[in-house]
Amino acid sequence: MLERVIAQLKSKQILVLGAGLTGMSCVRFLAKHQLSCDLNDSRENIINREEFKQSFPGCSLHLGAWNEALIKQAQVILISPGIDLAAEGLNKLISDDCQVMGDVELFCQITNKPIVAVTGSNGKSTLVSLLAHIGNSLGKNVALGGNIGVPALDLLDQPADVIVLELSSFQLETTYSLQPYVATVLNITEDHLDRHRDMDIYQ
Repeated sequence: MLERVIAQLKSKQILVLGAGLTGMSCVRFLAKHQLSCDLNDSRENIINREEFKQSFPGCSLHLGAWNEALIKQAQVILISPGIDLAAEGLNKLISDDCQVMGDVELFCQITNKPIVAVTGSNGKSTLVSLLAHIGNSLGKNVALGGNIGVPALDLLDQPADVIVLELSSFQLETTYSLQPYVATVLNITEDHLDRHRDMDIYQ
């Protein structure tokens, strides 16, 4: 699965939007597999430019504003969940042919390990932590991440029998290949409506 995904990305112009934990995990993954990318964040001092240049010589860094030219040219956009494309006005810049996905989607395209997926308005972190604790206590090697702790792509480097993912509504917006072994929606209450606009969309 990994080889197929890497082959598909090999000839693509890849743009990572967001230089926080998720964005940097995407850059590390791409660099590890000799894939170049552009990294763009509207914040000026989110990361150290010199350290980035030394660590990722095959990737270019653009900070301080959204780079409209890069967004228009991108064939694949890996977007951090905190970025609202509509609110930022970036939707209209993205080509119809461009594949927009989050790190969780890329992760799901690669792994074949059983996934336990948990989402909902409240209680996600408590439940996934409990599930990981129970699994490890039963002698399973359980990797925990997603919206808690370790970004999804960083879990690929961990030996695991089962992967427990906490998933936010923002992450699920750009995830469409997720086929968990088991999943639950804990609850849905009014939350993040500044992003989702109304409860129907949120649900």
